[in-house]
Parts: sequence; C-alpha cells; structure tokens
Amino acid sequence: MVSQVRHNVLAFGGSCVVTFVVALSVSAATLTTASATRSARSDVPDMSSAGTESSPTTASVGEATTIDDASTPTTPTTVVSENLGSKGAVTSTTPTVALAKSVATTRPPTATGEPRDTKTTCIYTRHDMRAMARFAKQVGRPFSCALVYNNAAPGWKDWAKPWFVVHGDPNFNWAQWTVAEPGRTLIISQSLIPTGAPRDWRQRGAAGEFDVHIRALSGSLVDAGLGNAVIRLAFEANGPWMIDSLGKTSAERESWRMYWRRFVKVVREIPGANFEFDWTVNAGYQALALDSYYPGDDVVDIIGVDAYDSSVRRDSYASPQQRWDRIAQQPGGLLEVLAFAKQHGKPLSIPEWGLAAVGAPMYGAGDNARYVDGIAEVVRTNRVRYHSYFLSPTGGIRMTFDNAPRSLAAYRRHFGANGDSVR
Repeated sequence: MVSQVRHNVLAFGGSCVVTFVVALSVSAATLTTASATRSARSDVPDMSSAGTESSPTTASVGEATTIDDASTPTTPTTVVSENLGSKGAVTSTTPTVALAKSVATTRPPTATGEPRDTKTTCIYTRHDMRAMARFAKQVGRPFSCALVYNNAAPGWKDWAKPWFVVHGDPNFNWAQWTVAEPGRTLIISQSLIPTGAPRDWRQRGAAGEFDVHIRALSGSLVDAGLGNAVIRLAFEANGPWMIDSLGKTSAERESWRMYWRRFVKVVREIPGANFEFDWTVNAGYQALALDSYYPGDDVVDIIGVDAYDSSVRRDSYASPQQRWDRIAQQPGGLLEVLAFAKQHGKPLSIPEWGLAAVGAPMYGAGDNARYVDGIAEVVRTNRVRYHSYFLSPTGGIRMTFDNAPRSLAAYRRHFGANGDSVR
C-alpha cells in the first residue's frame, strides 16, 4: 500500500502540493491516518526567483536496493497537485449560459479509424528541463514529450493562465519548449477548478457557470502554441485527495461527469483548440465501475491509468513476477483499464508510472526491473498513445534510477535509443 504523501512547493510565492496515487485497497480510516504523513519538496519554481529550489526534507534517496520488505503497508495513495499561486479563494459571478452546439464531434483516432498508437515516451522531471536533459543522456535519447501540472491554482485568473505559459525562466517555460521544435508534445494535467471553489462546483460547472473561465484557459493555451497538447482532465478523480474528485454521492458523480463533458465541448468551440482529452483514473482505488463515471466516447480521446510499483505486501508474493501480476491484475488496475480502453476503441495512456523505495510510505520494491519490463510489455503490445515516467526522488518515492541500476538498464532496453517499445 502507499501512504498519502503531500509535498509543499514554492510557486508564484505560494505553496504547491503534488499528488500521485496507487492503490490496491483502502479504507476511509486508513486514508485519513495516512493523510497526516507529509514531506516537503520543491517541484515548481518560484516565479519571483525563477530556477531556485528548496532542498527536500524527505528521507535520503538510495534506500531502495531490494524487492523485499517485511513491513505492513498502509494506505495506497500518492498525491499530485501543484499550487501555483497564493491569491485568494475562488469566487465566481459568472452567469449561467447555454452551451452552443460544439463545432467538433468525436475526434477520429486515425485515418483508418484505429486508436492512435504513437507509444510516445514522456517524462516528468519536477518541471525542470535540465533534469530532463540529464536523464536523456542517461537513457541515450532526447525526450520530445513532457508532463506538467496545472491542478492547484489559487483562483480562476491563474488557473486560466497556467504558470508554464508565462514563466520568465526558459528552464520552466514549457510552452516555449514545446513550440521550439516540431513534433514536441506537452501533457497537461489539468483540474476542473482552482482551489477554494464552492462546494457545489460540480453542479455549477455542469450548468455552464464556468464556461467563461474554460474559454480563457483554452485561449491562453492556443495563444501559447499549445493547441495540440494532450489535456488529462481531472486526472485521478476517483481519489478523494483531488480538489476536483468525483464526490461521494451518485448525484455528485453524475454532475462531475456532465461538467467533464461540458468542459470538453466548450474547449472544442475555440478556434485552434485541437487538444486530445485524456480520462485518467488512479489504479485500484475505489470499487467503482469505470463506466459509472466515464464521460463518454464523444468527449474522450484517450483512456489512462496512473500505476506505480507500490502497495503490495511482502507476504502476498514470492517473486518479482508475482508482484507484477498483483499490481497489473488488481481490480481497477492497469489491465482492467486497458480492457476498458479497448472496449471503447480508445488508446491507452500511462501518464504516471514509476518505481518506489522499499518501506513506508509507498511500500515499493526498490530496484525492480520486472516492473519496468511489465510496463514496457503493455506499451509494446497494445495501442498506447503515451506513457510518462514520474522521475522525482522526493516524497513517498524516495529514489531515482541512480538507485536502481537494473531498472535503469531495463528502461534503456525498452525506451532508450533503439528501444523495443518505442516508435
């Protein structure tokens, strides 16, 4: 299991929370207990002192060297949200407006009607291009795809003008990086709302109250040259740690689903908005049928799952293969989401995957090459739009490939120069 880990980050002079979640099973009581486990790190640069980072206060990396751990795991979650501002709470005076018929219908996957199978290899490096360049040297090929977060802005203004579009330091301006060379792709992890939204934001969004903000966000991205980006909208919403989660009642979940649909339709009315929309769930969390909150084939282009090597008890497996089987085959896990994507004729994505150190809070397996091989096998043998390794040593992960030579060799073999799982 994975303990919920919150990372505080300086950004725009405010704090940043980063959350990525992997789970097999969890109780509300366990989740509440785990939420008290916090560690600080810096993922997003402070706008007032671009490029500076505070040192993480988590345990030292390099502790993960085996695939065994005798400890009993706690809650299966990891949290990714990044607060990119410190202005006041959200207030909205936007009147409810009728949604015009969208100018775009279901996006044709390819000329032949097949889901897009680009198998694009992406990376998350705490929003640091220098770290991405260093890792590219390690694996022997440059990255043309990066993943960023805009899911904890403090108000509609910052939400609609993401930090990675306006940042003054080129090392953190991902819009400039994307347009600098043809063929680059940006994966934007985007929330449905900024922080501090009213309790009934799902209903308000579904009714059109936030359309003006959605149009402003779309315009900002298009104007920055990001009209072809992938937007993984309201990712991991099946986890209650997200500000734009599904909610607790069937009515809230239906309003969430309708707001997700409306969001996409509003965006598709904007000239130049050729985004692909990724519906990403957190692996194995909550016993909710995927189709109970799936927004619909007409608004979803990609179906994704965040799946880390975590949350498996030592006494539940006898080998790396058995561990992989437990992770991949868990209810609501990687293979179930893959089957769901095939059922709906959509390509799969794995926007967040990664190793985790042995022990609390994530109860990973450390240097586990079998996990890397497993992810590569899924990518290689299925229609996959993209996948993104979460390269960050802080928080619950507590390790990098520097601490995992066997896993790094496996990553190079599959995703490096001449890798067997790339196109």
